[in-house]
Amino acid sequence: MVEHSDPTTFTATFESENAAEEEELYANIQDTRVTFNNADANADGGDKVVRLNGTQPAAQA
Repeated sequence: MVEHSDPTTFTATFESENAAEEEELYANIQDTRVTFNNADANADGGDKVVRLNGTQPAAQA
């Protein structure tokens, strides 16, 4: 058995100011991005999330 690990990490914040870069890496981000005022878990001012409902999945592009 061979194990493969990929040390590459891509962070998706879903925030509008990072949209250009993130939309190149992930599919359907623009179509599923929504504002959610309680989304700021780390007090950095972020208020965007991706709505996942199975009809328009957000995934690696």
